[in-house]
Amino acid sequence: VRPLDNGKYQILAGRNRTRASRVCGKTDIPAIVREDIDDIGAAMIMLDTNLEQRPHLSYSEKAYAYKMRVELGRSQGKRTDIDGGRKVDVLSEVGKDNNESRRTVAYLIRLTYLIIPLIEMVDDGLLGFKIGVAISYLSSETQTRLYHDYILQGIKPNLKHISKLRELEKN
Repeated sequence: VRPLDNGKYQILAGRNRTRASRVCGKTDIPAIVREDIDDIGAAMIMLDTNLEQRPHLSYSEKAYAYKMRVELGRSQGKRTDIDGGRKVDVLSEVGKDNNESRRTVAYLIRLTYLIIPLIEMVDDGLLGFKIGVAISYLSSETQTRLYHDYILQGIKPNLKHISKLRELEKN
């Protein structure tokens, strides 16, 4: 927990234990009080705790969590590209913390650029992960047309189709 200005505490980790203690009638719950945690640090702790407790996240849940984790890491008010003279790769760090490769983290974050119906299709297994990543490089207008004009008509795109669409967008 961390103390708030109003004399109360914010739970950073242990919400389930807190609820279980209340159900059991406990009014005092042991906790570690962290006074050195700012808002960004608190958000990172809550995000990491949530990721650890939910091992079976959908692609989109992981994608948005990893994206948020990278953004929080970059907004701490300090350089995140160097650390003691060595370059820090934020994507690799997020991957290491979550047993994922840097590439997987980058691909998952790319999914956040999909329009909602397409990311839902990836989550439901109706659209392949790699195809979803490839489509994420298309503009949302092109994604919408692809979804309505092809996917809803039963035409499944492949990497060759997506590559051609990217080329058309470029030209």
